[in-house]
Amino acid sequence: EGGNWREDAQARALALGDVSAFTTTVDPDRLRSGASDPPITDPGFYNRIFRSRQDLGEGVGGSFPQYRGRWQPYGLWIPRGYDPASPAPLVLVLHSLNVHHNQYAGSNLYRHLGDGLGALAVTPLARGPDGWYWNEALVDTLEVWADVRAHYAVDGERTYVTGYSMGGYGTWRLTTLMPDRFAGAVS
Repeated sequence: EGGNWREDAQARALALGDVSAFTTTVDPDRLRSGASDPPITDPGFYNRIFRSRQDLGEGVGGSFPQYRGRWQPYGLWIPRGYDPASPAPLVLVLHSLNVHHNQYAGSNLYRHLGDGLGALAVTPLARGPDGWYWNEALVDTLEVWADVRAHYAVDGERTYVTGYSMGGYGTWRLTTLMPDRFAGAVS
């Protein structure tokens, strides 16, 4: 809800001086042991974070790849009726130029694709707003795809890709590089 970075509620809380809604208790011993909670399966839009194999340094740069850290976010839509025991279709929804993984968070696109097809829908950050799904951006996209498959039940025979503008180019690029990995594409 709110801005492209989904920060409206946090900004309101900061302005009001009460950030308690954004706190949680963390058990350091549990973290040290490597324990992990099961993935969220409730329907709706989420930002997930995965650990990339790419070590590009830290911080945010002024040019591509803009977001350099090992921990990278992506947008994930979990459809109504998702059942972890039953593999669901997956739609890679690629963002356009000068945007990021939250581009479609406030739109109905995820609802139409996700709930309409009963599909998980995912938008990688792809290391920044203008990677054209080449080099680091392509690796990031493939790593996001692998992360979703590792944590959710995905039907490998029903994987789709879509996007417009730069995301449309990315759709063309991925289906050209890996035509046997997609059941369909819409650019």
